[in-house]
Amino acid sequence: MPNNNQAKKRVRQNVVHRLRNRVRKAHIRTYGRRIDAALEAGDFATAEAEYVTFQMKVDKAAKTHTIHVNAAARRKSRMASRIHKAKAAAK
Repeated sequence: MPNNNQAKKRVRQNVVHRLRNRVRKAHIRTYGRRIDAALEAGDFATAEAEYVTFQMKVDKAAKTHTIHVNAAARRKSRMASRIHKAKAAAK
């Protein structure tokens, strides 16, 4: 348990930040699943539209240090290549 006021405040801040980070990570996973579902259905226009939102969510998470910057770049790159491969396979 925290003993001084500074430590007590830090505990309160950690609770808020943890909840905020959980929401941001959940959004990333949600949009990733939406892209995967669109790709399985063969709807590439929807997948690319969801990818734009996915990019914004990942960049925001990296900017606020929810995830590491390189992890954000890796996720965006892997998702983009997944979209491109699915489009190429459909042609």
